[in-house]
Amino acid sequence: MLVIGDNEYGIVDYSGLEAPEYEYDTETRLSGYGSTIRSRRIPEREITITAEYKSRRVGKEEAREEVMKFFRPYSSGCLTIRRGTRERKIDYEISEFRSKNTNIHDRFQFQVTLLCSNPALLSAREYVNVTEWRDGLRFPFQLPFSFRKRGGTSVVINNEGNLETPVLIQFYGPALNPVIWNESTHEHVKVNAELKDGDVLEINTDFGAKSVIRRSGNEAVNMNQVLDLTSRFFWLQLGENLISYSSDSEAQKNRVLVSYQERYLGI
Repeated sequence: MLVIGDNEYGIVDYSGLEAPEYEYDTETRLSGYGSTIRSRRIPEREITITAEYKSRRVGKEEAREEVMKFFRPYSSGCLTIRRGTRERKIDYEISEFRSKNTNIHDRFQFQVTLLCSNPALLSAREYVNVTEWRDGLRFPFQLPFSFRKRGGTSVVINNEGNLETPVLIQFYGPALNPVIWNESTHEHVKVNAELKDGDVLEINTDFGAKSVIRRSGNEAVNMNQVLDLTSRFFWLQLGENLISYSSDSEAQKNRVLVSYQERYLGI
């Protein structure tokens, strides 16, 4: 791990953390005014950081070798940015590294350019239980008894980011033909299978990583072949999303956990 901006490596300059430019594919109208927008996209992000070595822990040449080894060609990693109380993360590939020194008396400076194919800056991962045990009564006998009741089978998740975001869903068995809904978008994922006690159905809706896996102990089974044809790998839209679940089991005692990372265009 290399921390830039502490007492050892100081930031001289940076760019690429603001909102990226948006790209439009347009078609010129043959008559009338202007053009027609055919598609929109947010391109990959390029982050450039210029920093200098301020410490005396090692010599300038040793620090240069250390940093060059860290930012070796074709390597990848995760950049963490903190500003005030906010923290965002983004995955990167090394695009360019070069030393900024002009003479031997200068402090060691370097510039690194990071290519981020996914331009979104991610918040810390949030975990939401769709159903929780709540309320309760407790009796202080010698062997204490407590009574609790289950909440409903739905929860509102508020996506406060700048973009829609995928979810990772963990549906704990037993269940028959489990289904998870985003009631706000009328989309759902349904798996025509039975989960036994101890099974966990894991649904990932992320682009390029869509999957449905049943986990039982150390065993993982791909369940795409029993995915209901009406299913759609939904994302959380901006604002409130009503998430619910159901199964064909008579006893509705499942635990369903939804996790996600809000996506931002800048920090």
